[in-house]
Amino acid sequence: MFTKETKVDDIGANRTWGSNLNVIWILAGIFSAGGMIIHSSALFNHFELTPDFSNFYQATYLIAHGHYYPYDTLFPFNYPHYGFPFLHSHGEFFVWLLAPLVAMFPNGFVLLVLQDLAIASTQVLAALWIHKLFQNKHAFVELLTIGAFIFLNPWYYFSAFFDFHLEPFSMLFLLAAAYTYLNGHRRLSLLFVLLVISTGDVPSTYLIGLGLGMFLLKPSKNISALLIALSGGVASVVESSLHLAEASSFLQRYGYLAGNHPPKSAISLVLGTLSHLGIIFSTLHQHIPLTVPYLISGNIVGLFSPLGLVTALIVLAAPVLVETPIFLSNFASFQIVSFEPILTVAGVMVLLWSYGNPNHLKSLLPKMAFAVSLVVALYTSYPNLIAAKDFNNSVSQSTATTLASVLKHIPSGAEVISGNGTVGRFSGRRLVYSLITFQGASVPIWSHQTYIIVVDNQGIADPSSAQAKVIRTFLLNDRSQVKEILSKGVVQIYRLTSKTTGYNLQFPPNA
Repeated sequence: MFTKETKVDDIGANRTWGSNLNVIWILAGIFSAGGMIIHSSALFNHFELTPDFSNFYQATYLIAHGHYYPYDTLFPFNYPHYGFPFLHSHGEFFVWLLAPLVAMFPNGFVLLVLQDLAIASTQVLAALWIHKLFQNKHAFVELLTIGAFIFLNPWYYFSAFFDFHLEPFSMLFLLAAAYTYLNGHRRLSLLFVLLVISTGDVPSTYLIGLGLGMFLLKPSKNISALLIALSGGVASVVESSLHLAEASSFLQRYGYLAGNHPPKSAISLVLGTLSHLGIIFSTLHQHIPLTVPYLISGNIVGLFSPLGLVTALIVLAAPVLVETPIFLSNFASFQIVSFEPILTVAGVMVLLWSYGNPNHLKSLLPKMAFAVSLVVALYTSYPNLIAAKDFNNSVSQSTATTLASVLKHIPSGAEVISGNGTVGRFSGRRLVYSLITFQGASVPIWSHQTYIIVVDNQGIADPSSAQAKVIRTFLLNDRSQVKEILSKGVVQIYRLTSKTTGYNLQFPPNA
C-alpha cells in the first residue's frame, strides 16, 4: 500500500511538473527574444548592416512615405539601369504590412526587432506544440527535446545575426500553418498559407513540402493538404511568370546542372539536368558535410516521418543544389532554418509512436536516433553559439560613432553611395547604391548632392586600403564637383555636387 501510494504521488508530481513546462517555454521564448534584440541593437549601433538589410529598409521607408510601388536600387548587377521595382525582387508582398511600423519607428531598427520576435515566437509555438503532444508525460524527454533542438539550436540565432530577411517570418507562418491544420483548424491554416506566400517566391515552395508531408502522414484524413502543396507550386509559377523573382537569376544559379550547354529556359534546364544526373549526385555528395549539422540540430528522428522528411528536402533543395556552398554557411542559415521546427515536431511524433509500439526492435530505432542526434548536436553544433557573439562584428566602435554623426547630417533627399558592409542604415532614402559596384562599373547620379562613403576594411566586403586610395585619388581629381568633407580614421566622406543629373559616374576599373 505504501509503495502504491508513493507511485501515485510520484506520477502526480511528474504530471504537475510537466504541466508547468509550458510556462517555462514561454519564459524561455521571452529570454530568447531579449537576447536576440540585444544582439540586433549591437549590430544596428555598429552599422553592421549590409545590402540585405538595405533592400527591405529602403522599400519599407518609401512605402511609409507614400511611395507605394517602391523602386529597389540595391541590385545593380542584373540591369544596366540599376535596379527594378521592389515587388520584382522576390514577390515579397509582406513588406507592405511592415511599412506602417517603419513609419512609426523611422530608423529601421524595428525591422530587426520584428525579425527577432518572429524567431522567438516560432520557438515558443514549437515548444507549446511539443508540450501538447507529450500530454504532461515524459517530462524529462520533453525538457531535453525542446531545450536542445529548439532553444539551444544555433541556426535560429544565426538567422537573426545577419541583416534582415523574410525567411524567419515564413518559418513562423509555415509552422503555424502546420499546427492549425493538424489540430483541426483548417480554415485558419489558409491564412498562414497566404502569409507564407506573401514572404516571397522561395518560401512559397516550402508549402509544397509541408503539404505533401502532412498528406503522407494520413492520406485518407489529410487529402486537403494536397491543396496546400498545390498553392505553393502555383504561387511560385505565377510569381516567376509575372517576373516577380528578378533579384537572382535562376538559370545562372542552377544552369551548371544542365552540363556544358547553358540552358535558355526552365524547360531546357530540366531536360539538361535529367541528362546529367551525375552532376546532382556530385553536388549533393560535396555538400553533405555542410547539410548534416542542420539536420542534427533539428533532430534527425524527424526524418523518419514524412512530415519532417519531405519538408526538409524541399527547403534544402534550393541552397544545396547551388554549385558553391555559400548558401549553406552560418550567415546564410536564414535560408534553411524554416524546416527546423517542423523537423523537431515530426521527431516528437515519431518518438511518441515508438513508446507505444509493441515491436521492441522498431521502437528502439527512433530512440537510438534521438540519443545520437542529441549527443552529436550538443557536441558539434552548439559550440557555434559561443562564437555567435563575434558573428558579423567587424566595424569598430569609433567607426560606428563617426558614421552615426555623418548619417545625421546627410539630407534625406540626397543620394548615397556607401560601402557594402555599412550601407544598411543609410538606406532610408530613394537613392542609395553600394560601393561594391565600383569594380569597373558606373553609378547613376540622380541627385544634385551625392554623398560617397568609403570605409576602409570595415564590415563585410568593404573596400581594401588599396581600393580606398584609388577611389580617393579618382574623386579628388575633380575638385570642382567633389569635396572631401570628412577624413577620420578609416572613414572618408565625399560630397559630389552636380548641376545636372541623369548621368553615370564611371569609376576606374582597379577600384
